[in-house]
Amino acid sequence: MSQTHVVVVTKQSSYHSLVELRQDSRTIELLARRDPTVANYHHAHEEHEATVREVTEALESLGIRPQIVEIPQIPFSIRGVSLVITVGGDG
Repeated sequence: MSQTHVVVVTKQSSYHSLVELRQDSRTIELLARRDPTVANYHHAHEEHEATVREVTEALESLGIRPQIVEIPQIPFSIRGVSLVITVGGDG
């Protein structure tokens, strides 16, 4: 019996990209001032992370160990993939 190969494709939240990875000083300053232009960044990031965890845990409860691909990333091959699930953005 062949193993089911599932790929979960996720986006990077603005918070993750601008604050955690790039450490963008302007975004960090706006967050500290509670500027309305970035007010939802952290909450949206937490919601996104929770959704990725929920999808991963649901698959694992079925005995499926998904491959997580975070965008942007080098394109991946779909050869042998049974299912691609997108999470975040329009996913």
